[in-house]
Amino acid sequence: MSLDPNDAERIVTYLNAQLQAVWIRARDASRRLGRGAIPLKSRQAIAPVTYSLEGQVGDNAGAPGRLRFEIQLDPPQLDVVCGHTAVFKLNVVKACFTLADSGSEEVIPKSEITFKMGYQMKDGVIAAKRWKRFHLDYPNARLVHMYPPVARGQETFELHLRRYLSFLHSGKHSTLFCPVASSNESRSCTIDFTRSAKSPPAALSVHGVAVADINSCLRRSWLVASTMPKFEDEKAVDNTKLSLRMWKSKTMIEGKDVQYEITLGAPELSAQLSTDLKTARVHPSGSSAIGRWPYS
Repeated sequence: MSLDPNDAERIVTYLNAQLQAVWIRARDASRRLGRGAIPLKSRQAIAPVTYSLEGQVGDNAGAPGRLRFEIQLDPPQLDVVCGHTAVFKLNVVKACFTLADSGSEEVIPKSEITFKMGYQMKDGVIAAKRWKRFHLDYPNARLVHMYPPVARGQETFELHLRRYLSFLHSGKHSTLFCPVASSNESRSCTIDFTRSAKSPPAALSVHGVAVADINSCLRRSWLVASTMPKFEDEKAVDNTKLSLRMWKSKTMIEGKDVQYEITLGAPELSAQLSTDLKTARVHPSGSSAIGRWPYS
């Protein structure tokens, strides 16, 4: 029974334990396979550990020697960041693929590749026990982070990774289960993934606009504010015109009026989710302050 009123952390921990168990089962199955062509069902069973475009039986993903792709993986990691978005990280041991233009082979060393995807969580009953079923939208996953970056053939590599996720989906690896927190029907448990999630990788765009372009615009606006005088015609300039560079105001502390002035460096925006949350970082007097607010 979960004692935490927010059951999100327990659920994510259980799902990751399930992914680990599936990976171990796939690893053991791959060790039992012999050489030669591997049937489709066996390839689906071992896909969490190893996947290849060559030597296939029963599907049409590509002809051997033409679009070679092979990947070996450690157990993946899952984090649920809100009520509709999950972050899925592939821990690649080694990958190699053929470049489409030159036909040469590119080898990817140990790396971390992170996707964001939607998911659905539904209640169900299995063997008279209440469970939550999680269905991850692997086919529509979006690549958000790759470390280290691929030097050559990144588009080809991304295409192979998307096909790999779709293959995992075809093998039903995109559906996970977690038991409910308590058998007490009268006891409800809050599930708030936003409070338990680790910070997801920064998104590269917000509503289709590149974060780099937004930050470039912010820097230009800050430079304009930095060149503006504090006084015009011996009158103080409206604070809102200078707000990207400085802010002056007053407050009351222990019954006394206190005036203050903050000088700011160029702001920087980091989008955590491409539609839901943004983070702005400013630098007052050499220190750093971070603020978050939802989109309106």
